[in-house]
Amino acid sequence: MYPLRIITISRRILISAVILVASLIFYQFFLYQVHAQLLQGRSASSSGGMVYLSVAAEMAAVASSTKKAPPMHEVTIANNGAVLLRGARVIVVNGSTMRVGITWDSGDFVWTIETLYDTKFFSSTGQKETPQDVAVGDIVTITGNLKSGGAEPTVEATFVRERN
Repeated sequence: MYPLRIITISRRILISAVILVASLIFYQFFLYQVHAQLLQGRSASSSGGMVYLSVAAEMAAVASSTKKAPPMHEVTIANNGAVLLRGARVIVVNGSTMRVGITWDSGDFVWTIETLYDTKFFSSTGQKETPQDVAVGDIVTITGNLKSGGAEPTVEATFVRERN
């Protein structure tokens, strides 16, 4: 009778372990599917593996549902010349060239932005826009590459996204 009781307990442990493992596998599969759908939705508004603009658009949509915060100012220049300007105000729009400025304390930082035929424009919600949708006074986020020469720092823009 004692060995039968050990077999019964072992069977319960085995069944519990199988249920636990099956639950974990199902949970991981579910998370993978949700993650894949999110990435698929973002890839419609991104290119070249650069997804953070659409993530920022989602964060902006969440932020716009609450009290509107002042724009965050950020200037990042990587060693390879990649540039991120966040919270820049459009000063001048002249064809395919813009001038944008970021004010920090008492300093004004002005940048020349050159948009090319393949520059992608997005609204604050991640919808595609055209260069004509960008107007003086808009707050934008720009990614691109630093171009050498000129009186002001010049960026060849890859992405331009408006802030709502």
